Amino acid sequence: MSSIDQKRILRRIRKCLAMAESGNEHEAAAALRQAKAMMDKYGITHTDVDRPVYDIKDKFKGKRGHGNMTRDESVLYDRVAGFFNCSCVYIKGWPIMAGIAPAPEIADYAAVNLLRQLRTARKVAAQKAEDSIGRDLTAVERRNFNRSYNRGWLVSVIRLLEEFSSTYVDKGTRSQHMDALAEYTKVKGPKVYELPDIKKTPEAKLGLSIGLKDGTEAVLNHGVTDNQRKQALLEKQSKDKD
Repeated sequence: MSSIDQKRILRRIRKCLAMAESGNEHEAAAALRQAKAMMDKYGITHTDVDRPVYDIKDKFKGKRGHGNMTRDESVLYDRVAGFFNCSCVYIKGWPIMAGIAPAPEIADYAAVNLLRQLRTARKVAAQKAEDSIGRDLTAVERRNFNRSYNRGWLVSVIRLLEEFSSTYVDKGTRSQHMDALAEYTKVKGPKVYELPDIKKTPEAKLGLSIGLKDGTEAVLNHGVTDNQRKQALLEKQSKDKD
């Protein structure tokens, strides 16, 4: 049985068990019999029913090449996922996220939107930096600038996110996410990115300073705070699948 089929069956069993608490004795008995019949048929235990069913957002599926996110951008993606109570790992640079639907879809929507803003802002900032010093940055200087800019931008955006959500995925839930991701990917200890060290060079200090400022101007309403309609649509789609 595929993971998708199992999720669908578990949702049906949970609905039957909820109906089994009905005040109507005949309705409750029928719902309980139906739930037990499905559990017996598919070999599902009460432990399976009680365990959260995590939805997987797999951006690696169908891909052959390596993803184009830098390590800094991957960390941003991961942090945004966390604010939606999701966790993600990476295979060949592509994120694979776990969470309770529709959170993974919404988290991906928000993260992609912010990544697009980061890349545009970073490019503009690098050009302004070159104009201010009167020459082009070397390849090494540009890399140092970009990494530091990413760090500053990320720090400021996380502060903005915290204004909209005081919660972040807790250790226990993250552990369950990782178990679900390991089961899905069949990979033991899939890649989880951490922020790289940044250089203490003039261009790196400049990148960090500009990134901190630019990050405060990130637009969250399209990626985070204006998701009500999208979430409602996803929830409706989820119900329709049942």
